[in-house]
Amino acid sequence: VAVVVVFVVVNIILEQLPMSLDFTANEQFSITKETEELLDNLNEDVEIIALYDRVKGEADTQKAEIIRILDIYDRYDHVDVSYVSLDVNPNIVNDSVGAATAGVYSEGDYIVKSAKRNKRIAANGMFETEVGYVANILPMTYTIGNKTEQSVSTAIKYVTLDIIPNLYISTGLQENSKDDYGKILEDIDNMNISMKDIDLSKHTKMPEDAGALVFLSPKRDLSQTEYDMLRQWMEFDGGMIFIAFDSAMTGTEMTRFNLLLSELY
Repeated sequence: VAVVVVFVVVNIILEQLPMSLDFTANEQFSITKETEELLDNLNEDVEIIALYDRVKGEADTQKAEIIRILDIYDRYDHVDVSYVSLDVNPNIVNDSVGAATAGVYSEGDYIVKSAKRNKRIAANGMFETEVGYVANILPMTYTIGNKTEQSVSTAIKYVTLDIIPNLYISTGLQENSKDDYGKILEDIDNMNISMKDIDLSKHTKMPEDAGALVFLSPKRDLSQTEYDMLRQWMEFDGGMIFIAFDSAMTGTEMTRFNLLLSELY
């Protein structure tokens, strides 16, 4: 139940925080209205660097699909797409993103960068995949769809945003392990939402960069200080909280949690 609730939370967060785009077009080699608006309204330069040779890429079925879509982006004034193999220019990543993060890039990856920041799209990040099993034993990964537009447009939005809001995850109320929500938290990260941990007992006010706060099945109720802090943040500062819990399962009556919600809503 908690997993389902958090999945719903993710979608609500995405509606509230301008961190990703919705893609509904079925045309494989065209872009959606959302992407057109994003690119039309760009007022700063964005560079997309594919870390492979274009000619060799066009000979590869999957890369050829990506190249056709990237060509559409390249037609816009503020977007420049280039292809550079690490075999030809091994310093391209270092020169583009700096030595601190260069080590995570490999041949076939993509760099999306602006003057503000940069983002990596992994070589396999342009396609949607699923895992099947041969003879119910041997795992095999299959490509089931092209998500180049989603990956690239979301990256462009990320590198051009003035402020990146953060999703805070409460850790001080004996919550479930974040490992229980690994796939969901990975999806949130891929949607350009930065995540930080927070122990409310160590704060007197919510951080200014907090866009939302998530409780992953807390086992302890809020203290009076924590309640007052959240009440102020939610009522006057526009804070959002999302809670997945069942007090009947934890054996704890969440009095202040219930009071917070009943008083505000």
